[in-house]
Amino acid sequence: MKKNFSLTLISLSIYLVYPPYGFTQNNSPITLNEIVVISDKLDHSSESLLGGSRSFINRESDSLNTSLQSQKAVSLGQTTEKISGVQNNSFGPNNGIPQIRSLTNSRVQINNNRLAISGLAAISGNLPTAVNPSLASEIEVHKSSASVLYGGNAIGGAVNVTTAQIPNQLTEESFKGVIEVSGGENVTSDQSFSLNGNINNFVWHIDGMNSYIDSYKTKGNPKADACYNIPNIWRLGKNGMGINSELARACQVEPIFSETHFNKKSRQYINAQYLKAIKNGSEKTYLENLGLGDDQIKDLYFQYAPNWSKKWRKKSDGKGWEQYIDPEKIVENPDYVAGEKEQIRDFLGIKDIVDIENGKISNSHMHNQNISTGLSYIVDNGYIGFGVSYYKNDYGVPGYASLTTNTDNKKINLKPVNIKSHQTVYSLEGAYIPESQYLENIKTKLTYIDSKNEEYLGKTFADSLNAKQTQLRTEINHQFNHFTSGTIGIDLSSRKIDSEGKDRFIPDTKSKKYGLFAMQNLTWKEWLTTFGYRNEIVKHQAFFGDGYTTSQGSDGSTGKYGKNLRKFNLHHYFIDTSWQPVQFLTLNGRYSYSQRAPEVNELFASNLHFATLTDERGNPLLKEETARTLEFGSKIHWQDTTFTVNYFKTNYSNYIYLGNTGISRQALEVKEWRQSDTIINGWELELNQQIELADYGNLDVRLFADLVKNKPKMKNSFQTRHDGNYMSNMPTSRYGIGLSYNKNNWKLGSTLTHYRVQKYPTNTNMEKGINLPGYNLVDAYAEYDIDLNPKNKIELFLDIRNLTNKKAHPNNSTLKYLTPIAGRSFRLGLRYIF
Repeated sequence: MKKNFSLTLISLSIYLVYPPYGFTQNNSPITLNEIVVISDKLDHSSESLLGGSRSFINRESDSLNTSLQSQKAVSLGQTTEKISGVQNNSFGPNNGIPQIRSLTNSRVQINNNRLAISGLAAISGNLPTAVNPSLASEIEVHKSSASVLYGGNAIGGAVNVTTAQIPNQLTEESFKGVIEVSGGENVTSDQSFSLNGNINNFVWHIDGMNSYIDSYKTKGNPKADACYNIPNIWRLGKNGMGINSELARACQVEPIFSETHFNKKSRQYINAQYLKAIKNGSEKTYLENLGLGDDQIKDLYFQYAPNWSKKWRKKSDGKGWEQYIDPEKIVENPDYVAGEKEQIRDFLGIKDIVDIENGKISNSHMHNQNISTGLSYIVDNGYIGFGVSYYKNDYGVPGYASLTTNTDNKKINLKPVNIKSHQTVYSLEGAYIPESQYLENIKTKLTYIDSKNEEYLGKTFADSLNAKQTQLRTEINHQFNHFTSGTIGIDLSSRKIDSEGKDRFIPDTKSKKYGLFAMQNLTWKEWLTTFGYRNEIVKHQAFFGDGYTTSQGSDGSTGKYGKNLRKFNLHHYFIDTSWQPVQFLTLNGRYSYSQRAPEVNELFASNLHFATLTDERGNPLLKEETARTLEFGSKIHWQDTTFTVNYFKTNYSNYIYLGNTGISRQALEVKEWRQSDTIINGWELELNQQIELADYGNLDVRLFADLVKNKPKMKNSFQTRHDGNYMSNMPTSRYGIGLSYNKNNWKLGSTLTHYRVQKYPTNTNMEKGINLPGYNLVDAYAEYDIDLNPKNKIELFLDIRNLTNKKAHPNNSTLKYLTPIAGRSFRLGLRYIF
């Protein structure tokens, strides 16, 4: 008997989030027959139509160059950083997010099972991204704009983390799983498990992980050498020598000065006998004979010649008398400089504001725990599943010390910033395969996310940033014939952010997003064309009540913050064409038009933000960003050789960035969200060569290189002076090689990546002339498999990172002056698969 799988799931999901969208359900009973595998029609999805440049790493890859097992790390940024065009935008060794073609945060959407996770890390970079790469089965990176599919927050791409939480297929075995334990030197101590099983048509999954480390080691002083370079900190400015205060704050250092004393350069004349004593080296004896101390030296210098130093003499023409200075009493001061201050302090050197320990990254502790479970009911024309996951992460932000706080109406100086993050996610998803030759499937996903993020100064609570978010996504995938297929869908989201504490940097906000999208592809002979469109409405509203006060002392009801409700109508579209003139060559061209609404922090932030050591000021008048991108690529696949090259150029209108003002408040740099047009362009190249060595195994060689520039089209001299010639924290160019060798039960691999000196520095007032050095990173991985029986095996592995123990400060890190990458690490582990 043919089974029926109704649209109850879809209608119920829409009704729960937006009741007006509810529609009549078909409550016909489901009759169970023999268990069969879901049709291949379930594989058709909107993601497969997006096109563009994308890369994968997964658990099943035979090559360590694309294996999730060898590349997984504590953060998603570290896990994906070896993909060409992708680098790790880090906030220390425990926290990092992918940076794609120089774009990150609210421009790169991070998805967990195709739905966005709570994006608070994009608002405050020190907060964690609540996803664990170690529990993923696959990670997909869209390097082209993915805004048609996911909205404006994917204007710079998207990262999809796929897990097995909600099963959509019946397992071959009634019970199977993986248990893994690992630890070692300078790495987290990890324990994880993943279990799956099925009972008739029910399939269940549960996984979890515990990860802990006290602190990370590094080579020598953890701060960048530029922080202690005196010409960088003590500079000649328009008012003479002075402190580069912006760099000093970024480095968490301060100058050392002598006590205030008399400046010998400030007066025009000097006692003649004292000058003789200085020249013959008897200055100290001369002062002792006169009974003068150091604080009385000024009595031997004169701005004007006193009367007692003058004598009278007859003029040279014999007519009258003239007064002159007796050279036996005072003479011209050879060190005199007009305009010098009389009281000065000498610059003696540089010291750390907070004592640091050589060989150790400050405040780098971390304890991460998470668990997730899911249950699905599967029949031959669909499935429905429910899942719950819990994520907890307590960690320190390396090197950070708050300079001031309003907590408890008192100042708490020089305390490290610690984060406590908790997130619970409830998920409901399902798919229905209609009895239609035109409709492939109907899919829907619904999630509710409750996250709480607390910031502490030492052990004192400073503020929290919490979010409750509901998302619904439904898509209908169709294929009218073998020439064309497509999708149409809706994407709805509602988010509420509330904050606590007197030091909160943004007010409470509410946001809603409504998206409608469609994509279609056409295939004809050697041509494949895909196009798509999305209309999106974004609303942000701020609530300045509950005692919230802006950094300017306003309650938010007046001035620019009085505009506390913004609405944006966004449009996205793309066209992507591929041509395969011969079997081994594919040429591709793509044009995309994408828009992004400003995030709530860019609009409404108005207070001290310890995460970035700034007084962050939003602008409610910001416009939506618009990106127009052209991409050209080619792929040559000949036998065991694959070579790809991509070129991209984006003209960005109203690019939003955090700009410098050149002023400070309560020892924190005042920065404000601004807009400027900018151009982003670059290259990505990758060569993969598979070599079969007969009885000696298989070798996979990977070569890659990438380059990106993000250059603003500023014509305002103030912006150029304070914000530089290039956007800040831009990734450096790099190139590298990866080797993967397989033979029998052995897998061996190594990578070498060279990060060049930044060729395009910002040249702001702070960073002018400062280039962080380039560096090489070497990693190695080895694995040996022990087959116990056809279904059970043990994998022993050794994972070595930063093999040469290089002290490296990535140019694109927010903390690039404060903390390096972790030093050399060794991880030894055991993985039991059953």
